[in-house]
Amino acid sequence: MSAISYDPAAVPLGGRVTVTEALNKWGGMSVTLDLTGVRPRQTYRAYVHVDSCGAAASRAGERLRNGPSPDSYEANEIWIEATADSDGNATGAVDKYWGIAANQHANSVVLHLGDSAPVKACVTVPFQRLAEW
Repeated sequence: MSAISYDPAAVPLGGRVTVTEALNKWGGMSVTLDLTGVRPRQTYRAYVHVDSCGAAASRAGERLRNGPSPDSYEANEIWIEATADSDGNATGAVDKYWGIAANQHANSVVLHLGDSAPVKACVTVPFQRLAEW
């Protein structure tokens, strides 16, 4: 996976982001985010986006949304929150009853520091269609 830190003070160079996707018991998808080498005791929020990462944070495109609703809210998107321990390690996970539809693409995870608007990092993740939607 290709990762980019847009703010090395928030997501230090040399830190690691691992994203794991799996089919869950509801026939939807589970996504786990593991962070290592990030700022200790900070809360990070991650969102799945439709395009791959690029030199500009905007390259990741829009957030992946479930269905035709253009609205941004937690049930309609994949949001993952993780708080780093004193060593800068964090894990967060989310379960959705839905998966990526045939007409959808999910190719990256964008990382923010808490609820702050500026994107701090991006990791390219070519998500798969794990469920029939």
